Amino acid sequence: MSYEGYVELLCKNGHYWTEDAYYCTEGVCHKCGEHFTWHHFVDETNGIVYDGNGVPFLNTVPAKLEVDHYEEVMIKVPIFKVPIDWSKI
Repeated sequence: MSYEGYVELLCKNGHYWTEDAYYCTEGVCHKCGEHFTWHHFVDETNGIVYDGNGVPFLNTVPAKLEVDHYEEVMIKVPIFKVPIDWSKI
C-alpha cells in the first residue's frame, strides 16, 4: 500500500504553502525566503478517517488555520497565525 498526501507549511511570517508528501522542500518559504516554522501532514491514502465518535483524525483533514491579516500584493494574500495549541488544529 502506498502513502498519498501532502504537507501544509507556514513560515514565521504566516505564509501558507502546500507540497506533495514526497516532494523534498528546501525548508524556506517561496514568498519571503524565511524558514518554515510549522508543518502538518495530511494523509489522503484512505480519505478522511473518523474515530468512534465520528470526529475526523487530524492527519486526514487540512489544519484549521486562523487568518491573522491580509497582505496586499497584486491580490490579497492571507497571512495565517502559526498554531501554538496542537489540540485546536
